[in-house]
Amino acid sequence: MYKKSNRLVFCLILVMSSLDLWAFSSEDYYTPALEEASKKNYGKAIDLLKEQIADDSSFVEAFIRIADFYNYSSSLKKGVDYFQIPIKQGRGNVNDYLGLAQLYKHAKDWKNTFKNCKTALAKGSTSPYLVDLFVKSALKLKKTNELAKVLRAIKKDSAQKHLYNLGYAIWRLQIKKLKKARGTVLSYLEKRKDFY
Repeated sequence: MYKKSNRLVFCLILVMSSLDLWAFSSEDYYTPALEEASKKNYGKAIDLLKEQIADDSSFVEAFIRIADFYNYSSSLKKGVDYFQIPIKQGRGNVNDYLGLAQLYKHAKDWKNTFKNCKTALAKGSTSPYLVDLFVKSALKLKKTNELAKVLRAIKKDSAQKHLYNLGYAIWRLQIKKLKKARGTVLSYLEKRKDFY
């Protein structure tokens, strides 16, 4: 009986000390920051998330949200800077490149929009919005040869091949080839019956 009660006390002490160690969580600043942002108090939300980063710099979502909040408060340059941090540290994912491309689009920086879209596609993104942004940025920069090359490359990837027809449909719509665009859109939808 004595050994069992000692084990129980030991386990309780272990659990209590673990709770003390894990008392801080990413939610401590994150949730209040989102609440402040919902009130359009972006400055306060950014400050809370910066405190979060000071305590836990591995919380990538905090960097992304800071970038979003800077974007909402019309500070695109600062937003871009924060979006790039997890990417430069190698902790970003394919969607971070899409987010960065969107910020560059709002800043009308088509070169960096194109570059980040291309990177996201090369990393395996399957976002239709990304393809739309990629095609429009390529056309703005008059990089149609590179656009065609990337679209042919994604056609070879089984997870991305549906984006090939979508990319060409958007391209044709942008240059006013409406009959060809209609056929390409119908082909895209035919191949994506499982999607809708």
